[in-house]
Amino acid sequence: MQAKQLSSYLLGAATVLVVELLFRGPAPLATAQENRAPFASSVEQRQATIEELRKIEAILEKQNDLLTSGRVKVVVLDQGPEEKPEKGARRGR
Repeated sequence: MQAKQLSSYLLGAATVLVVELLFRGPAPLATAQENRAPFASSVEQRQATIEELRKIEAILEKQNDLLTSGRVKVVVLDQGPEEKPEKGARRGR
C-alpha cells in the first residue's frame, strides 16, 4: 500500500512540476523577444547586402588581378596512392 501511495505522490509532484514549467518557463523568453524587433527594416537590409556585395566584388577583383598577373605559381606534387580509411572511420573535409 505504501508503494502505491509513494507512486501517487511522485506522479502528483511530477504533474505540478510540468504544469509549473509550462506556465512559467516561456515567460522570460517571451519578454526578451518583445524587447527586440524581429526584423531590421528592409532598407537597412538592402544597404547591408549591397555593402557586403561590394566588399566581395573588391576581393574578387584582387584575386583575378593576382591570377592574371602571372605572379602566382602552382606546383603539383605527386603524393602517391591515397591510403584507404579504416572501416567506420570518417574522413576529414
